[in-house]
Amino acid sequence: MQSKGVVRFFLIALTIVCLYQYLLVIPTNSIEAAARRHADECAGKTPTSSWRTCYSEYLDSLSTETVFEIPLIKKFTYADLKKSQLALGLDLKGGMSVLLQVDLRDFLESLSGNNTDEAFAQALNKADELQKTKQGDYITLFAQAWKETSGGRPLASIFARNETSGIKFDTPDADAINIIRTAANGTVNQTYDRLKKRIDKLGVVQPNVSLDAARDLIQVELPGIDNPQRARTMLQSQAKLEFWETYRITDEGVAKGLQEADIMLGMRDTSGVVMVKDTLYEFPMGANGQPDSTKEKVMRVVDRPADGSGPKAGPILSLIGINQQGGNAIIGYVDKNKIRLLDTLFKRDDVKAKLPADLVFKFSRSPVQGVQEASLSSLNGKYELYAIKKRPGSDDAPLDGSVVKDARADPDPTSGDIQVSLQMNNDGARIWAEMTTKAANNGNREIAIVLDDEVVSAPRVINPITGGNSSITGN
Repeated sequence: MQSKGVVRFFLIALTIVCLYQYLLVIPTNSIEAAARRHADECAGKTPTSSWRTCYSEYLDSLSTETVFEIPLIKKFTYADLKKSQLALGLDLKGGMSVLLQVDLRDFLESLSGNNTDEAFAQALNKADELQKTKQGDYITLFAQAWKETSGGRPLASIFARNETSGIKFDTPDADAINIIRTAANGTVNQTYDRLKKRIDKLGVVQPNVSLDAARDLIQVELPGIDNPQRARTMLQSQAKLEFWETYRITDEGVAKGLQEADIMLGMRDTSGVVMVKDTLYEFPMGANGQPDSTKEKVMRVVDRPADGSGPKAGPILSLIGINQQGGNAIIGYVDKNKIRLLDTLFKRDDVKAKLPADLVFKFSRSPVQGVQEASLSSLNGKYELYAIKKRPGSDDAPLDGSVVKDARADPDPTSGDIQVSLQMNNDGARIWAEMTTKAANNGNREIAIVLDDEVVSAPRVINPITGGNSSITGN
């Protein structure tokens, strides 16, 4: 009898789970059907927009909007609905599976200070060959290869010349391998985190990314991916690190240019009032003529008069919370689901014509978090908008990651806060000195650190940095 009670309990629990999942599937399917209809219409009217782009833009516009609600229990955005459902996986949905090997050869060469020792090169080549047939991780295979090619020399003879390696000339091989393995784990984990960020940009629903730390392998499963080649290119390309000068909202031509572009894009009605498009998400009307909150919200696009009394006047500024305080490189704050639309507007030639010719907008890599002040707490979850400054006649950054010899994050011995230390080569030190001198002398300007076209940080330059070694604190 007891076993029957257990069976009954699991049967009831399974039924509840199934009903809950079914409850979430209904509004999800409805939204995705609406997205397909929108994509059919959008792709037909705009030849330059692909069906997939239109489809993704529609779903992205709902990513932070409440589209379904279980009264008194929980509200769901489209993203919440997808995350709460069981993942179908490749077997049921099809897609793409990729196994990536983190290349640690470049890491070892960099850690050695690009040592040209012949025995070191032979050990790396042998480790490359062993990796094709052995199951061990690359660092272990390299250690085995070094014993065969070194003629009894210690590993310290290769790595100790690079002061940042953490290996001294008297460090035993076993300790040197442990130091190298720890540093390599950091590189592998950074690669893993970076890949997850990139996969978010692909727009794949319920991807699966797992790390096999023992072999430095990353398994990526992308259910329903429709462009495998784009995925391969994005997953395999090296991260692009850049350093840029920045604008502030108070600089000449920035705020005024945004306002003029905003008014230009606004639609005027017959009375001359500036009209803007607005997207509303509303519950459908029920049989009693009142909004039915038990059903998912539907999207409705309406025209409304722009607010001429405030800074938000049209289709650009209505999407941005302008940084009213100024005094730093943050132009404004944006909801995640508005980034794609704003990026499209910023790339229009008629919009760019209203702004300084060397200005390019970029968004922060991560949203604002941890703001405690009541008046600013609404910024939590929003992404920062920056304006970087290009050099005349070039789209390339004045400084990029190729000049960085070493970068590490360590606790500040005084405050305990994390500080990032950068060491640059001679060319990098020279350009960095020019950039930081200019920024310091021009009101302690910020320099934007950009990774894969996203602003990771924009630290303020207090004093010129002329030695090629920098410490960045805060954020």
